[in-house]
Amino acid sequence: YFKKNSKKIFVIKIVEIIDGLEFFEKCGMGLKHCSSEKPCPIHNQLMPYRQKLKQLLEEKTIADLTLILENGKAFLQN
Repeated sequence: YFKKNSKKIFVIKIVEIIDGLEFFEKCGMGLKHCSSEKPCPIHNQLMPYRQKLKQLLEEKTIADLTLILENGKAFLQN
């Protein structure tokens, strides 16, 4: 649970604390030596999606997610 004032926290910060931000930089195929200069076979196709996901997480706060849930526009159910 979060305190009320923690609703201003950006989702990327939670991802960073729990999983780290390496996902956004690591090779999608798990290769050690993958870069823009020496890309793996999926590097160039995967990077725009990772960048867009990172941007989304940098822009959304806990309050944003809470509002979407409270308005019934999203659900958290198994």
